[in-house]
Amino acid sequence: MALQSDSAGLLPVVRLRNVTKEYRLEGKSLPVLRGVSLDVQSGEVIAVVGRSGAGKSTLLHVIGGLDTATAGEVEVVGERLDRMRVPQLAPFRNQHVGFVFQFHHLLPEFTAAENTAMPLLIRGVGLKDALKVARQYLDMVGLADRAEHKPGELSGGEQQRIAVARALIPKPTLVLADEPSGNLDSETGERLHDLLWNLSRAEGRTFVIVTHNRNLAERADRILTIEDGILVE
Repeated sequence: MALQSDSAGLLPVVRLRNVTKEYRLEGKSLPVLRGVSLDVQSGEVIAVVGRSGAGKSTLLHVIGGLDTATAGEVEVVGERLDRMRVPQLAPFRNQHVGFVFQFHHLLPEFTAAENTAMPLLIRGVGLKDALKVARQYLDMVGLADRAEHKPGELSGGEQQRIAVARALIPKPTLVLADEPSGNLDSETGERLHDLLWNLSRAEGRTFVIVTHNRNLAERADRILTIEDGILVE
């Protein structure tokens, strides 16, 4: 759905208000997010940094509907995820949110083109049409000549670029990336950073990127830090 205008202009792509997330561990409450509030505007690239265990990945999972907040409001493209039932979340994600993880999660038995096409196939697009679009996106990330190769025949950097193509192919409003270059060497990681930034501008997508890489973070429009579950800018 398109974001609706109000008196202040377009609504944020992401809107969090006093979001908390707690886990139960051995009968005790373990707080991970503590009263997080955040607005992310259309087309912004946001970097989220912080120590391991500070709550960065949890924040991304809550924004993307992979995990539910314990309390607070989670609004993405004008929809309240905290009010959605679990069966509603999967189609919502397929329609509006793309994910890039540190470990690319490609399906080993499928080719690069088939892996890239997967979100369209889930959406019900026919195989021939989905593969045609997938090859266009593989060309966009510089892997047109690897379309028929399976993940085991590709380098780590190539697999991660396929994961980026897969995240972008359904044309999501929001792309969430969790340590996208954390498993790559520095040179390959820098090439991936260039790709993400070029695509964010060319495609007009909104990106929220969790990273330990300071060079990547400093290229963002904003850097947010999580300290003990509290978000500071």
